[in-house]
Amino acid sequence: MIRRGVWLAMAVVSMVVVTPGSAGAQRPTRLPLIAILEPGPAATPSPGLAVMKQALADLGWADGRTARFETRYAEWHPVRMAEEARALVLLGPDVLYTHSTFGTRAVASATRSIPIVIGAPAISWPPARSRAWRDRVGT
Repeated sequence: MIRRGVWLAMAVVSMVVVTPGSAGAQRPTRLPLIAILEPGPAATPSPGLAVMKQALADLGWADGRTARFETRYAEWHPVRMAEEARALVLLGPDVLYTHSTFGTRAVASATRSIPIVIGAPAISWPPARSRAWRDRVGT
């Protein structure tokens, strides 16, 4: 799990042009923005999100110091996923991160110019293929 988090963090860092702590480098006027689209609720975010953020911190990318993180939560609603993806794109992030199939589709539909990093989902999405779920998405 940690090894996967480190690789994801390195992928996110490689998408951001500014390298923190470079010798002789000037401090950027604007911190790089890493936008995160989380499919679930804010109350119980994916464990993979914490692993990715910790791996970024271990590489020197700390929220508020060397980068800014903006996380949006879709609360398991496909329509809200698309809305939150568009809202993140309007912020002009340097990179977008998500870890679900629906999140990937939402951010890919929202932008063609911002790099997208796709992490492996910690759990399958949606959480249950119940009749209520099928009724909600119309399948």
